[in-house]
Amino acid sequence: MKKIIAVLLVFMSVLSFSQEVQDIVTTQNGEKIDVSFKVSNSNSKQVFNVTLFCAIDGKEKIELKSVSGDVGSNIAGGKDSYKITWDVLKDVDELNSAEFFVKIVLAKDDSKLKVEKPVKEVQSEKAHPWYVGYNGSTFLGFGLRAGYLGKYGGYVSFRSGTRWANEDRYYYNNYKYASQENYDAGISDSYESVFLGTGNGQSGYDGTSLVFGGSYRFLNKNLELWAFAGIGLGTWSTMYKYNITDTDEYWVEDDSHELSFYNTTLASTGYYEKVEYETREQKLTSGVEWEVGCFISYKRITANIGSALCYGDLDFVFGLGYRF
Repeated sequence: MKKIIAVLLVFMSVLSFSQEVQDIVTTQNGEKIDVSFKVSNSNSKQVFNVTLFCAIDGKEKIELKSVSGDVGSNIAGGKDSYKITWDVLKDVDELNSAEFFVKIVLAKDDSKLKVEKPVKEVQSEKAHPWYVGYNGSTFLGFGLRAGYLGKYGGYVSFRSGTRWANEDRYYYNNYKYASQENYDAGISDSYESVFLGTGNGQSGYDGTSLVFGGSYRFLNKNLELWAFAGIGLGTWSTMYKYNITDTDEYWVEDDSHELSFYNTTLASTGYYEKVEYETREQKLTSGVEWEVGCFISYKRITANIGSALCYGDLDFVFGLGYRF
């Protein structure tokens, strides 16, 4: 599979004391790489020979062939800017890192005769596959996300914050049994639950999340897109802990009730009834956390959106970062 994961380093050399290479910028444009620059103090009466070299993955420097733009012989001076475009995948199947060298030789100068001499080399800005930035979610509002954004990449994310939950919810549960057998087996023929209210208001729990994951780039234009997925440990999900605080069980004598039956032991007609007073406490729970979403990048700015799942509790995650 052909791919480009380019770390771009560009050096320029000009054979003249009066000309100087300035404002060097390298950009990845799909499957091509653009190298743009300016030459100070040049004029239209000067002609340059321009050659683009590349050292791929730390190997020996070679001259690139699949290039276009301001490259080759008879490149006129005096322009506001110059640009060389390399069609990468015509020369190589894969590019992980590269150093580029643009050699500029003053071939002709009708403005004044001058002996060609080299000037200092100038380094351009680099491509930026690494990123770091803010990471948060609906439940856990503070955190950090960092990783590598190549064709394939990886990341680590951390979130923390306070998860709020209601404690001590009280219920009245009533069970009725229409036979001795059902009562003995614990199989109720009628059930009713009544919510009695909430005590203690809301309580805050300190929650955390730590996730490791990978990413895959599926759009490589000026706007780049990655899908990501990760797994880790979350302590932010809530679940109920049931506490039966009181239980009453008794026989109700009743000839008219639809569940009534004749009890030979008690020699009366009625039904069994069991009443429970129950407390449900909402607590923070630790467990495996799953995370999916996408990265979006434009130039050096990245953003991520997605969702996380822990103990059946769903959270919305988001973030903003910077590539370097």
